[in-house]
Amino acid sequence: MSPPFIVDFGGAYLDELPEHATTAEVFEQWLQDKQEQFGKRWEEVRVALEDFTNLYKIYIVDVNPGNIRF
Repeated sequence: MSPPFIVDFGGAYLDELPEHATTAEVFEQWLQDKQEQFGKRWEEVRVALEDFTNLYKIYIVDVNPGNIRF
């Protein structure tokens, strides 16, 4: 497969996030980590994740530069 792609849905949830991922502390730390990991491309990743959530009710929480390629 050639980029762009999103792979590895092991950390994906259908319909709603698990309880452990919904606290403000956990979300803020996750957001900070992802912004650091993706740098200037974070906005593109964020939009793609929002599309999965809004269009398909799939919440992807285990996202990293190894499973999203541009």
